[in-house]
Amino acid sequence: LTGCLGSSLCDRPFLSHSSHTLALPTLPPHHMPPSPPTPSSHLPSPSTAYESNYITFHQCFIMPDEKDPPIAKADDDASDCAIDDSDDGDESYIEAQKSISDLKKRRASGRLSLCDLPFRWSPLILPLTESNVNSCVVLEEAAFPDPDHRTTREKFEYRLSTCSNICTGLFCSIVPSKAEGFPLPTLAVANVVETGRADEAKMVLLGHVVATLGNGPVVTDEDMAYPENWRGQKSSKDSSLGHKPMGRTVCLHSFAILPKLQNCGLGRLLMKAYLQQINESGIADRIALICQDWLVSYYQRFGFKCLGRSKTTFGGGGWNDMVIDLSGPPKKSTDALLTQDE
Repeated sequence: LTGCLGSSLCDRPFLSHSSHTLALPTLPPHHMPPSPPTPSSHLPSPSTAYESNYITFHQCFIMPDEKDPPIAKADDDASDCAIDDSDDGDESYIEAQKSISDLKKRRASGRLSLCDLPFRWSPLILPLTESNVNSCVVLEEAAFPDPDHRTTREKFEYRLSTCSNICTGLFCSIVPSKAEGFPLPTLAVANVVETGRADEAKMVLLGHVVATLGNGPVVTDEDMAYPENWRGQKSSKDSSLGHKPMGRTVCLHSFAILPKLQNCGLGRLLMKAYLQQINESGIADRIALICQDWLVSYYQRFGFKCLGRSKTTFGGGGWNDMVIDLSGPPKKSTDALLTQDE
């Protein structure tokens, strides 16, 4: 969904009352590809909503162009989602990946390991900033076939300027010459990794989660809007529209994965990472989103509860309110607090 997780799952996160650890599919040693680099860096601290969180997705799969499922069909399980959920059914998929026979079947049917991509596969999860607006717009247009369900450029500018600390992107450093012929629409507008770098590598956006904070228990039309003169500090502060800095509900407005990289589990992993970060940051008590009927079960897999029909009219209406309560970061023991004081 663009501004909502409705037709394009633009607002989806993960995390239930219990803490979850990311689990990546593994294969027997003799079937493992060369170990990819495991970058180690740090995202903003929990006080700004995130912790260090670099994830390697080298054991996922993608479908070649001619085998890609249609992106938008309401009667398809993963339809009109700007994410991949064909492999996100449950944890049994991870176990299935351990089977060599299952791997052979997937390759025989045309699925390729991400290690076979023409460029080096080393994704990073990083906060989004205003410098990423162009990439978010291009990604949104590629992922959401229905223009009415896309987040607009103006909304991206507002959200990434006002509350970038709760907006996340899935990036990969890619050398343009290595990705020729591979459909990555965000490559053209990506920022360079380093000025003057010989290989002209770019930090390419592959997926994003964009949100604001709200005061209510569910997403409303007011949450999805933004103040007309938001660049003026006073007018923005006094407005009932858009981001509420002191709100305790994360309103997920846009969640998307590039079409070419859908159906390989990246959406599931990005959601888990995002929800885990939000939960551990303590910035909110819950995450809320709106989605259409055929996506209700998708979000329920991650612990969201359907509260019934949403009153929002975005994109013509017809949404459902989905909410997941967060347990918050683990509380420190008395001994730990005493040690910290010392």
